[in-house]
Amino acid sequence: MSLFAYIKNNISILELAREYTTLAKAGHYWRGRCPLHNERTASFTISEDKQIFYCFGCTAGGDCITLVAKKENCSPLEAAQLLVEKYQLTVPDTLQTNKQPQDIKKRYFALNELVATWCQQQLVKNKEAQEYLVSRGINRDSVRLFRIGYFPGGVDALNQLAAFMRQHSVLVDDLLELHIVIKGKNMLYSPFEERIIFPISDHLGRICGFGGRIFKTHDTRAKYYNSRENTYFTKGTLLFGLQQAKMSMQKESVAFLVEGYTDCIAMAQHGYQHTIATLGTACSLEHLTLLSRYAQKLYVLYDGDRAGQEAMLRLTKLCWTVNLELYAITLPDKQDPSSYLLAHGSLNTLVEQAEDIFVFFIRRIGAEFCHKPLAQQLTLVHELLTVVAALDDGIKQDLLLEKAAATLGLPRSSLQQELARMAKPPTQVVVTPEVDFIKEPGYELPPLEKKIISSILYDMQLLSTLNDVTQEYLDTCLTEPLITLFRALRALYAQGISDFQTFFDSLDEGGKLLVSYLVAQVQEGQSVHEFQHLVEQLKKRNWKVMVNAMKKRVAHATEQGNNSEATRIIQEFLNFKNRYYDSASNKLGDV
Repeated sequence: MSLFAYIKNNISILELAREYTTLAKAGHYWRGRCPLHNERTASFTISEDKQIFYCFGCTAGGDCITLVAKKENCSPLEAAQLLVEKYQLTVPDTLQTNKQPQDIKKRYFALNELVATWCQQQLVKNKEAQEYLVSRGINRDSVRLFRIGYFPGGVDALNQLAAFMRQHSVLVDDLLELHIVIKGKNMLYSPFEERIIFPISDHLGRICGFGGRIFKTHDTRAKYYNSRENTYFTKGTLLFGLQQAKMSMQKESVAFLVEGYTDCIAMAQHGYQHTIATLGTACSLEHLTLLSRYAQKLYVLYDGDRAGQEAMLRLTKLCWTVNLELYAITLPDKQDPSSYLLAHGSLNTLVEQAEDIFVFFIRRIGAEFCHKPLAQQLTLVHELLTVVAALDDGIKQDLLLEKAAATLGLPRSSLQQELARMAKPPTQVVVTPEVDFIKEPGYELPPLEKKIISSILYDMQLLSTLNDVTQEYLDTCLTEPLITLFRALRALYAQGISDFQTFFDSLDEGGKLLVSYLVAQVQEGQSVHEFQHLVEQLKKRNWKVMVNAMKKRVAHATEQGNNSEATRIIQEFLNFKNRYYDSASNKLGDV
């Protein structure tokens, strides 16, 4: 058994896929929106019993290793090692590989986990830090859920940290490498000291960094300090609270996006568990793409000041590229979600009043539009139409133009003409296969042949219902790449192996992609009688093609005066007919 086979035998692709997207039962399969590309319809298909996936939108397919490799943009081996870590699999020594890069990654997350644990212990010992959290309305349940901690200051604290780490075979040099501790001119210090610590996890729940907030009134340092960016900690791709919010987001298909850690925690405490926060950075396309895996609707709650409103305007220019419905919730000036909830206890009224992000965009641009200089007006109109032009929904474009015309006090026809001038023919995206096994995007294969091979893949025992002559016939008459796939099936079956996973693992990446596509075509298994009928239909269809082809070849040879060639063609045809066809019925004999 290979390492890949061991991993696939010990995890469920359905469980794994649910980490990336919401799935619903659809007959024999599970379907949802593809986590590998942005789409509006559910094209992503999981075959639970075959343990494979296929997307009819982006034509990606394969097993759990392929899914993780494509999603995390890593090699199959790295994907396998990630799955071993995620599901805490104990891999037999005989299957272990050179894991040095993975060991470095695993060590990084383990060190962060230890630091988080130590900071949690320090919070329990520090009354002042606890009182600050209480003053911000953060209760004990949230402290535990979000693993909030405290990093004390001074040399004694660093010595205590070093002693704690030594108990787990971690040296001070490891903390220096992690930038938890920094070497000054004369001594070591931590940029996190005297800060409330908020551990930050990646989408797999691994602690990859920290956010530290000052809380003492005399502290004049920057309010927040985040871990230094590295391979595993990039603020533009991470969201605070995602690990805690994922299940709620998937269940409700709704998410709330806020700016700060305390806002996120306050939202969760007031019943909005599907809330996440950016890490002191603007919301990026990567953030929106990540959220689109879990939710269909996103409410954005930024502070009511000008900076918060400008941040929401920037989001409008990004959101058309992802499959998310964005809504803007406008908070009163000088209030944030945390202060609003402390005062009112609920956001429900504001949620009911939430605006579609594009309507919000038009309203904000239209504010005092008529009082602005002409140059600014032209710039704003072009900015608005650029956003509208990017939408692929014609009806929504029309509604927004109507709204824009009324808001800006401009003729709708003028906006329509300018939009038409800006419009460009849509770029057609062609998905090019990664391998030569698949000839063309979309797999334009003969439908009947495709159905026959799909049926065999769905139930490999159907091969046992075909006699040797029938198998030879299919081996001769199928088209590529189905004939190559059938030959691989025959070769494995001849060895007494009829297990789908064993067959799937024997294929290259192109073969796995083709098989994933074919299996996803089958809604239910074929009975032996139905399957044999399919083979008979193929033979009948091929018979007509072969007869016509033979006649053309004979006519051409006769015109050339080559009677011996014409005779040879006829004899070759009769030999094929006698071997594979029943002359009386034009059907396969005993299938």
